[in-house]
Amino acid sequence: PPMAHFGELAAWYERELARLRVDVVLGHEVRPDAPELADADLVLCAVGAETLIPPLDGYEKLPAWVVDDLLAGLPSTHGSSLRPSRPVVLGSGSEALSVALWLSDRGSSVTLLADTRVGDDTSGVARRALRARLDRAGVAVRPGRPVALTSDGVHADDGDVVSADAVVLAGRRGRVRWGGTGVKTIGDARDPRGLGQAIEEARTAVRSHTQRRV
Repeated sequence: PPMAHFGELAAWYERELARLRVDVVLGHEVRPDAPELADADLVLCAVGAETLIPPLDGYEKLPAWVVDDLLAGLPSTHGSSLRPSRPVVLGSGSEALSVALWLSDRGSSVTLLADTRVGDDTSGVARRALRARLDRAGVAVRPGRPVALTSDGVHADDGDVVSADAVVLAGRRGRVRWGGTGVKTIGDARDPRGLGQAIEEARTAVRSHTQRRV
């Protein structure tokens, strides 16, 4: 819910790609040694970051989703496609806060288990706004680090068990290692950061390449 404006940016990029007649191929996996890349004089890898899976005991006892899979409507680790009614969201950043609000808006009773300061990847103004939205939505926010999963819920490092029927993994994201000759990795794939840094990095990479060719 608080990130809906990013959809407007994505729509603008789609219109610009169409206007500039850029070929866009979707649903096709590409690897560094793919023949499609053989004649390219520049390959930019901008595939984004992957959510890191915390090493917890008990994944077989509680359905779990990585945040991307949940939002895409994919089934949980237990094969369930039903939206959880009492999920615990693991994470402290804006992505964790956003998916907690998304679940709450859809009727779930959500608990956010934050292992660092809530909204630690945003500005002070955005952090306060997100925290206020969580309060209004009735999302329970509690500090703690998960140590194990059981059928009862998430066991925190302070000894408490946070009751849950599912867990959503929305914590730290890690870079994607996708190397190869002539491949330049940019954006979150290089290092998870904000949208502005990713756009600027892409612009810099293309300008640098163009200047070398001239």
